[in-house]
Amino acid sequence: MILRSSVLILAALTSLAAPHDMGLARPDSVEIEPGDPLLRSADAKPYTARWRQWVTMPDGSRHAGINTIHDKVIVRPSGADVSDLVGPEVIVRDLLWVDTSNNTYRRVDVFDRGSLAPIRMDIRQSPHSVTHVEFDGTAVESLQVDDPTRPGSRSTANLDRLAFNWSSDGFLLGALSLDGLEELSLPTADNLTDAPGVERKVFTVVGRETIETIPFGSHDTLVVKETKAGSYWGQYWVSDRAPYIVRVQFTEPGGTVTTWELF
Repeated sequence: MILRSSVLILAALTSLAAPHDMGLARPDSVEIEPGDPLLRSADAKPYTARWRQWVTMPDGSRHAGINTIHDKVIVRPSGADVSDLVGPEVIVRDLLWVDTSNNTYRRVDVFDRGSLAPIRMDIRQSPHSVTHVEFDGTAVESLQVDDPTRPGSRSTANLDRLAFNWSSDGFLLGALSLDGLEELSLPTADNLTDAPGVERKVFTVVGRETIETIPFGSHDTLVVKETKAGSYWGQYWVSDRAPYIVRVQFTEPGGTVTTWELF
């Protein structure tokens, strides 16, 4: 069974999108907001990829995880119809988790192509559990439906500042020029259906590594560590070409390490 907590972590890691320029020097530390001039998401290229999960236990043993992810990024031109959305140039990210028992979890995010500000998020965890969130600047409106025979639960909130969606981490790293940048921070909106708020995530470039992938060949990457609330959260391997994030890894408090890789 796909656990919701695991899915939320994985969504945060596989929000993959636009390229960055590894040759352009930047200040040592910056804070990035939606619409920041350092974002280069207008250069985003569409792609389709698959991810598999490996779990390394504290004793060093390793086994395949129960989840795979089907990951598709679509870049829409101005005026394109995205379901019922007709508006600015957008990027659509469609993620489908499937576990070994064929349970599924699907998440579709729509972002403004230029600013990477969130426009819409839809999550379907089961045939009857659906979450729909609309963004309009700092305003957030959500609808949670758990029983199709009953009205869903609606809520509205106003964030205290403009922010990215909580699942945009990898998406944003791929959209930035990281070379020469030691540290950056991102304001992200979280708890969207309960108590929406903005938290600060910090990313530090810790090295370089060449990663071999089966479907996309060899990638020279920057290794980027993520911390949240001062604690280690995960690590990304960021390339300058699609699919831009080529490996993701998390270490849980007990020492278990989960690694996502392309296949």
